[in-house]
Amino acid sequence: MGKDIQETLDWARQRLEELGVFATEDGLRWAAAHGLVLSVWRNGPIEDAHASRPTSRRKALHDGTMLAHNTWLTRQAFDVLGSDDQFRLYALEDMVLDRDTVWPGCEGTLTDFGWGFLGEIKKQVNSASTCSGTSRRDCRRTTSSSSPALPGSGPAMTMTVCRNGLPAWKRRCDGCAARTRSFFASGVT
Repeated sequence: MGKDIQETLDWARQRLEELGVFATEDGLRWAAAHGLVLSVWRNGPIEDAHASRPTSRRKALHDGTMLAHNTWLTRQAFDVLGSDDQFRLYALEDMVLDRDTVWPGCEGTLTDFGWGFLGEIKKQVNSASTCSGTSRRDCRRTTSSSSPALPGSGPAMTMTVCRNGLPAWKRRCDGCAARTRSFFASGVT
């Protein structure tokens, strides 16, 4: 592992301890689930839909709606991260992009809230979940229990190939290290 990446992991571990992530048994898994939802879903075109005025075809995407859906997705991501199924992340991708699922507590679907942004949302989710996809075998091969995944990076720290089988580990690690530095430098907790 490169010196920059190891330094980032050590620094992130210290910061995670300061934030109390390791205080509970599943704290790291919850933090990783939150990071996965941020990278795959929330910090993407759905934010553009959230910030845009409703139209005759798109319902208003209020803060409460976003909170309810993001909370529900975080729970789904938590379950994915505890699964032994190496393809479970792609089932989460399908769930995120399902246009017929009624969002919890808000009586609307992705089509209702994301009309006009659906193509960009699909590209974002597909791209980000591809970056995050990994199997547990790859995870064990490239990390140890002393080097957990980081919030904001999801399992992408352990990615050895992208969905199409192309080598991507170095590029993913460099990108995750940069995102991790900016995540903690921004003061987000």
